[in-house]
Order: sequence, then C-alpha cells, then structure tokens
Amino acid sequence: SEIAQYLIERLGPDSLQDTTVNGDNVLHLAVMSNCLSLVKWIMAQDVSFLALQSNRYQFEPADFALMLNSETMLK
Repeated sequence: SEIAQYLIERLGPDSLQDTTVNGDNVLHLAVMSNCLSLVKWIMAQDVSFLALQSNRYQFEPADFALMLNSETMLK
C-alpha cells in the first residue's frame, strides 16, 4: 500500500477513479491480485463507491473476491 499511497500523492486522489480498458478500477485490480492490505487501504480512502462499480463484463470487485474464495476481502 506504500506504492499506492505514493502514486495517489503523485497523481492525485481522482486517479483512484481511473479504469482499465476492461473497466476494472483500482479495487478490482487489488482484489484480483489478492492483496488484502491494498484493498483495506483503498476502502479507507472514502471511495466505497468503487466497490459497486461493474467492469465491462458486469463484475464488481466482490465478484472477484467470491471467485477467489476470499471471505476476508468481502468483510
């Protein structure tokens, strides 16, 4: 999460809303990477709306957590 903090400081907090060509936001990527510390850090940034954003395949970050069978990320 130190890298994420550094990037946000350099790019600005609005960069958390950027998406990939597939519509994945930073929370999608953190969950897919199975990086719980980064997921927690992102959610602490007052961007809970990211959890409800679907990508172009209609998957929300929680869908990826379910696919990974990661109950910890769903909390």
